[in-house]
Amino acid sequence: MEETLKHARGMDIVFFNYLYFYDGIKRKEDEIWKIYFEKLGYTQGQVITPKDWIQSVIKANIPYFAWVYGGIIDFRFLQKIHLRFIDRIMGQDHYFGILLFMQAKNIFILPKKLYNYRIRPNSTCNHEGIENIQRSNIPPYMQDIALAFENNVRAIKEYHFTASYFITFIELHQFLEHHKDTEMSESIRKQLLPFYVEQSLNIPLLKYDPWNLIEKFPMLQGYIQKPNKYQRLAMYSPKLYKRLLPLIRFYRGITNIERNIRRYFKKKKKLKN
Repeated sequence: MEETLKHARGMDIVFFNYLYFYDGIKRKEDEIWKIYFEKLGYTQGQVITPKDWIQSVIKANIPYFAWVYGGIIDFRFLQKIHLRFIDRIMGQDHYFGILLFMQAKNIFILPKKLYNYRIRPNSTCNHEGIENIQRSNIPPYMQDIALAFENNVRAIKEYHFTASYFITFIELHQFLEHHKDTEMSESIRKQLLPFYVEQSLNIPLLKYDPWNLIEKFPMLQGYIQKPNKYQRLAMYSPKLYKRLLPLIRFYRGITNIERNIRRYFKKKKKLKN
């Protein structure tokens, strides 16, 4: 704490590096979010602006940004911008971190590892993978999802994952639409929003929609370059899509069965030859 406070005067954020260790979880080499500091190329103490930050993100080609534990925040600044976490979603640090860095005036970069981040099972980040989640790991705020999906743990987590990133997209989109710095907004829209759009595309294909997000799917218009027929219908006629959903699911089920049968006979034919 003393080390960070040395550099906190006049800063909205002090951004430092951290160590992470795996406790009961197998290490994954492709988890880029754990090494933001190194990816951004920060090697010396310096003061940066939000524009410097987003340019570093663009230069490093980082597809998403999340921040909450790797530094300290001036509480007066936090009160001034009225920033809060989005309730009930996974990955709250994505929306929080992006808006925090966008609205700061001065950010001090402290290239020291001052925090130990423990990666463990049974956390909301699902480090152990959806296939290993237990029913006991589903928190109370997801009970409406659990009820809709009849306690199918995999389906519950899949919906919550997709819904969380779609809600993050919605909130980011709405903020950027009214943000005064149009250049910054455009940079965020081009560099970071595509990730949240990509994670949202399965909303129309999920079996149930307890949070009624399909009605907001039209907000993705202009972000999806080549929507498939289901996404197109959901974007332009969400109410009609909801009415047709049972038929769409039936059609997709039959199509999948037909595809699997064709693959089976194709494979069998190859074996004979």
